[in-house]
Parts: sequence; C-alpha cells; structure tokens
Amino acid sequence: MTNTAERKINWPQIWSLAALNAAVAISWIAYHEYQPRLLEKFDFTHYAGFLAITQAIVMFLIPPVAGRIGDYFIKRDSNYFIVSTIGISVTAMIFMAVAFSISDVSFAFLHGVLPVMIVLWLISMNVFHSPANSMVELFASERDLPLAMGIIVLITDLIYSLEPMVVALVDYLGSTLTFVTGGVLIVVSGYFFRKTSGKVELKRDLEAKGQTNNYPKVIAVGLLSGLIFALINQVLPDIWQGKLSGMFPGVSEGGVYASVVLALAALGALPLSYRVRKGGVESSLIVGALISAAAVAGIMLTGQPLIIVASTVALALGFSIVAVSSFPYALMNISDRNATFGAGVFFAFVEVADNLLNALV
Repeated sequence: MTNTAERKINWPQIWSLAALNAAVAISWIAYHEYQPRLLEKFDFTHYAGFLAITQAIVMFLIPPVAGRIGDYFIKRDSNYFIVSTIGISVTAMIFMAVAFSISDVSFAFLHGVLPVMIVLWLISMNVFHSPANSMVELFASERDLPLAMGIIVLITDLIYSLEPMVVALVDYLGSTLTFVTGGVLIVVSGYFFRKTSGKVELKRDLEAKGQTNNYPKVIAVGLLSGLIFALINQVLPDIWQGKLSGMFPGVSEGGVYASVVLALAALGALPLSYRVRKGGVESSLIVGALISAAAVAGIMLTGQPLIIVASTVALALGFSIVAVSSFPYALMNISDRNATFGAGVFFAFVEVADNLLNALV
C-alpha cells in the first residue's frame, strides 16, 4: 500500500461504503433467517447440507478470485468498479427472482431452481464485497484508515447487534417483501457508493517500487478477526446464558449478550479509532488481541458473575480495537498492484475462522 499521508479523508465516500456494508449485513441476516424456511416450504431440506458446504467454499474462494479479476481490470483499464457493479447488479436481480418465485403460483416454474438461485446469490454477494471494501484505502491515507474503519465498524456491528430486531422486521414483512427490500437496499446503497466514489480521483501506484505482499500477515489478521467474531456469536452465548442467568434472570437467550457485546464494540469503534491512529495500527492490533484473549479466558474459566461481566465489557473493547485495526493492517501489507486480491484474501480467512469454529461446535 502506498503511503499517502497528504490524502484527505473523503467522508461521503466512507459513509457510502458503510451504507453498502450495512445493506450486506441486513441481507445476510435475512438470508440466514429465511433460507431454512424456504428449503422446508419447497421441500428442499435435503439440500441444506450441500448449501452449507457450498457457502463455506464460496466464501473462501470467491473473494480472492473477484479480487484478482478486479486488480486485472484496474491495471488494464483503470476501472475500479466493473467487478463490484456486476456483483451488485446480479445480487439484486437474484433477490428479485427469489421474491417472484415464492410470491405467486404463476411463478411456480422457478421453484425448482431455488437451490441454484441460492448458490448464485452466495457467489454474487461475495463478488462485490471485497472489491468495494478494498477501495477504502483510496478514500483515506494510511494513517487515517482506522478512522474510516471506525465508521464502517460502527454501522456494520450496530446492524449485527440489532439482529433480533432485524429478524422481527423480516418476519413482519414476510418472505417476498423481505427479498424485494433486500434487492432495493443493495441497489440503492451500491448506486450511492458508485456515485460518490466517482467524485474522487481513484489512482493506485501500480508501478511503485519496494512494495511487497505479506500474505501470511494478511491471513493471520483475517483469522484473528474472524475468530473473535465467531466466539462472540457462536461459542460464548451459551456460556453467558449458563453463568449469568442468576444475575440476569430476565435474559432468556444467550444471543442477547452477544448483541450487547457487538453494540458496545460498535459504539466504541469511532472513539477508539483515534487511539488506534495515534498508537499505530500494529501495536493497537496486538493490544486488542491480548485484551480479547484475556477477556475470553475470564468468561470461560471463572464462575464469578462480576468477573464475567467485566470480562464481557473488556471483550467488547478488545474486539472493537481489532475490528478497527485489522483491515488497515492487512492493506498495509499488500502492494497496490494486488490490493483488491489481498482484501479478498483477508475476508476469505475471516470466514475460514468462522466456519472452522462452527464445525467444531
């Protein structure tokens, strides 16, 4: 990554990227809520295992492949948008196709290809995510990247923390309207991202000397970020529920604690991003990882409710620091020629950690 300390922070572009990430988060929540229902409704439950494996493969392979293609078009035509534009357009069309296929008997001929549409949706969602997010380094200098990530983490983690409310909303809307809304959100956020980004000079130094690609570091930080997120969402909720039921008898589901942690991490992201910028991305990442490790140990190894609560707050702090600093750290270890591919590698290994932990538990 080129060190461009003189580049100002382009806040409209960062907010539009955050909005696109919010639309992606809402779409994933809706997908995980309705996919099992649709498979059951149309008697495709025997495809559930296949789709789970396919999702893991797609989320590992497609981001780097899309990144490699994106870098090719940037080098050849200076076109930063072709891959993300195609991915956004296809995703929206599949959303609409699924909505029509489940809405009326006149579209019954589409029922048989529902599993195929789900696979295509998984692919298209992962086509545009990495290329779009890799452009954050064009909107802020290397030093200011944590501030940009503070906004993105604030919006995205806040959406995930509100998952119970989002699920209630999609239940209220119903399956057809939910998929239509998902398509509209992706198109609208993608349009504003493309429109605002077009107002900024987009140029990477593809011929810069001395830039190297340290993919082991990119992979490691992706695994770290994905592991902490997966622990919060998959492993710790049952532990919180079991150990804190006496202190919080009104909390009936462990997922509520996960939502609180994500909300605290989201709200802390922006103020902590200034500390990360001041202290340095690498050192902040180490601090965030150590805080998170100590907090997880405190939650899992003690039965004292007060210690568990304190450790939970510390986990939110540690995860927020890691979330703000991990992607900038990955970009710092990728050359401009491979920025989009490197971003794809980062997001692929975020998902590897999540899927591995999911398989183990």
